[in-house]
Order: sequence, then C-alpha cells, then structure tokens
Amino acid sequence: MNQHNKSHVRLFLLISMIIMMSSLYVWTSPSHHNQSSDNSVAQSLVGTKEAGHASSKENAKIASSTDSASASSPDQSMLSQPFDPHDMSLMGIHLDDSTEDLTSSWGEPSSSYIMPEEEPVKVYEYDGFSVGCTASGHVAFVEVHQSGLHTGIDGLRVGEHSDTVKKAMGSPDQDSGYVWGYSTSHSMLRLDLDPTTSKVHAVKLFRTTAA
Repeated sequence: MNQHNKSHVRLFLLISMIIMMSSLYVWTSPSHHNQSSDNSVAQSLVGTKEAGHASSKENAKIASSTDSASASSPDQSMLSQPFDPHDMSLMGIHLDDSTEDLTSSWGEPSSSYIMPEEEPVKVYEYDGFSVGCTASGHVAFVEVHQSGLHTGIDGLRVGEHSDTVKKAMGSPDQDSGYVWGYSTSHSMLRLDLDPTTSKVHAVKLFRTTAA
C-alpha cells in the first residue's frame, strides 16, 4: 500500500472515531438525560390528567344517578296502608295537602291543564293518576286510572275484583251496583266498577263540601 493510500485510511479512521465520540457525548450528556426525564414527566402528567378527567366523569355520572334517585317518585308499594274511613287519602295524598306537598312527594307532573269549572281547577298529570288543585293551592281531588297501580290503600287497585276490595275495606256507604262510595262528612272515595266483570275501573277521592 503506497503512502497516499495509507494517509486516506488514517484520515477515515480519525473521522470515524470523532463521530463515535461525539455521539457518545451526546447520549451521555446531562441535557439528553434531562430531555428524556422531561418527556417521561410530561407523559406521566398527561396520563394523570386523563385519569383525572375519567374519574371526574365517573363521579359526575354517579352523582347524577344519585340525584335522579333522590328526585324520583316514592316507592308506591311503601305507600300502601290499611283503609281508614276517618282519614282518607289516595296515592298518599290528602285533600288538605297543598300543591307544594304534592310536588315535594311526587315531583313535577308530566303535564298539566286547567279545568274550566265555576272555580277553575288545575290538573296535574302523573304516571297512572292525576291530581286537581284549587286556585288557592290545595288538593281538590285525586284520581287513579292505571290498572295494577298501588293506590296507597291495602287491597285497592284498579283492576281488582270488588270482592277483594270489600274484604280489605269493608262494605261501601253507597252502592249503586257499578259505583261504590266511602264517605265522610266532607269527602268521598268513589270506586267505579265494571258492571260486567265487577272489577274496579277507576278510583277517585274528592271533596263533597267547600274547603
């Protein structure tokens, strides 16, 4: 190998060594380590932030479910009580209850409308029953029309046979064959019966004298 070629070989080896040493310096320098550490920290923070968002969403979902449960209507099966002819109610609602008492127990109605009576009554519609309230803000009547719905009175449901009702509530004060009435001095619980099947078609509690 001539002298010229040897010089080229030495120069190539020298350049290679310089490049290798420079690369080694870069990879072992503090700035490279700091950059890697910063990247790790950044990734960790992003993961923590995403986990925080997920946790917040889950907590919001749980809170929403809890709020919905607390705002829901009362368990109708828990309302059921033996019939008391001296303290009549329907769906746990008494005729001396206020509109605020109604919405506190059952929430906002699905709809409402005004009955154009001599004294207008605002009717609140709920699932399976309706409640009429006077302009002064007191319950005027409660009517249950959905079959199988708990009425708040043991043994009394729409669709129940009259024999079962009589066993639970006793004989009515009025009996026309297709309408039964349980009355007090100021109110009446009326049961509309199907004359063919003798089953309860609807139940209504209303005032018979002025409030």
